[in-house]
Amino acid sequence: MIKNLLVGTFLVCLFNMESFGQYSKGMIRMEVASMKMNGEDAPPEMASMLGNMQVLVYSNGVIQKNVMSMMMMKNSTIMDSKKDSVFLYMDMMGKKYLIVDQITKPAKDSVKNNEGQNINILEFPDDTKVILGHQCKRVDLKMKAPVLQNAGSDQSNEITIKTYITKELNFDPSFISQNNRTIKLEGTPLEFSMLMGAGSFQLELQMVAKEIKAEINPDDLLPPSGNFKRYSMEEFQNEIAKMGR
Repeated sequence: MIKNLLVGTFLVCLFNMESFGQYSKGMIRMEVASMKMNGEDAPPEMASMLGNMQVLVYSNGVIQKNVMSMMMMKNSTIMDSKKDSVFLYMDMMGKKYLIVDQITKPAKDSVKNNEGQNINILEFPDDTKVILGHQCKRVDLKMKAPVLQNAGSDQSNEITIKTYITKELNFDPSFISQNNRTIKLEGTPLEFSMLMGAGSFQLELQMVAKEIKAEINPDDLLPPSGNFKRYSMEEFQNEIAKMGR
């Protein structure tokens, strides 16, 4: 159970590691709307651990910061659209990791077009809803996520994400990404449900936007405080794999 939970946690915390273009200005706050394990309501102990999961998105139009907090973990991704740089700060179970990515032009163009990423995007133009005053349409994503070494035979690296996207906002959708590649989406997700895992552990989380603001405090874009040790993505994956043994 602990090993599978670590695998699920690893998939949740791997935010996007690419950034592009000009962003909308403001803030989005998302919270858990529902949680299911193996198709049924999650047991109370899991609901108490993951039910307080929250995603915050801040942007001044050039820099976007995504903050995801759950259980004993808080992760902040800071993307600079002018410098094409990404800083991923991960505070997990008392340890602090910093993963830095600098994007080159060819790699950026390739990722922007979803090339070589095994991401399937399905649109449902007739499935729409209004979320916090914004018209949204359904878009489903299926992708491959990183597989941890020694993670167990019941781990699946396929993730399905059901989203409701509005074209009225232009935040980078990296806060729903479950791997280290961006997703080309026309608009901003204000609701998403992700299904991950296999075998005896299949978790589905539904996140919905609860608040949108047009203004932010400049301090909201600052890096988190603390001594973060710098890792490559490979080094970080090896570290997490050890924790799941």
